[in-house]
Amino acid sequence: PVSNRRCSTSSSCTEPLRMSRVYVEVSRGDRHEYEQQQRGYRLAQETVDALSPIYGWDRCHPEQLDDEQRQILQEAWERRGRNQGNDVADRGVQLRCDPPPPFVVGRIVIETRDDVAPKASRNFRSLVTGDKGKGKTTGKPLHYRGCRFFRVEKGFVCQTGDFVNDDGTGGESIYGGKFNDEKAALKLKHASAGVVGMANSGKNSNTSQFYITFGACPQLDGKHVVFGQVVDGLDVLELMEATGASEDGAPREIFQVENCGIL
Repeated sequence: PVSNRRCSTSSSCTEPLRMSRVYVEVSRGDRHEYEQQQRGYRLAQETVDALSPIYGWDRCHPEQLDDEQRQILQEAWERRGRNQGNDVADRGVQLRCDPPPPFVVGRIVIETRDDVAPKASRNFRSLVTGDKGKGKTTGKPLHYRGCRFFRVEKGFVCQTGDFVNDDGTGGESIYGGKFNDEKAALKLKHASAGVVGMANSGKNSNTSQFYITFGACPQLDGKHVVFGQVVDGLDVLELMEATGASEDGAPREIFQVENCGIL
């Protein structure tokens, strides 16, 4: 935890406010598909290395090949496959001359409001580290790692934290089941992008699900516990909204929490 001498709108600056910073690394796409693409690129590089002395190519990366060279590369790979020269694990893999886009698209850093939402902040910190083991009511690991953003709604929010069902129907707090709203945190406003709050199904129904706003969302004011603010990584949110958001919130791309922890 770090201390700041900032104060909330409802308190005076007589005591330092306790803040903590956590990170959430976001990945995009299907992991298995990404690993297949990585393998395809690695095999293309190995094949280029093998063909270079034969065709007099300068040592290069697959993406540097012209169309004719790429055709030669593909034919050599297919010929090797027909002759059973490929490892069993590599048979059926498509060569890829261009490296796949990064799987992890970036890191979001969130500063939690321990001063007005100590219970929600404590819950969040434990769920990013997984230090509480398994849930009392669900038996699921109390950890955000691997959770999908099951809601990515244009002009509104992205939402995740359902490690039970991964679709917005489940969740559990570190306290067992649900926990009550914190009144001071209900007074904080959703005035900009990057506000982090607890998703709920009504009053006093906080579990593990949380959302991050894409912009100002005054319609959420007073209805949700606000416990944090993005202080770095707004570009990740912009990418998620630009490529994955829909009008109804159904993600157009897979985004998930690849890793998370405390800074």
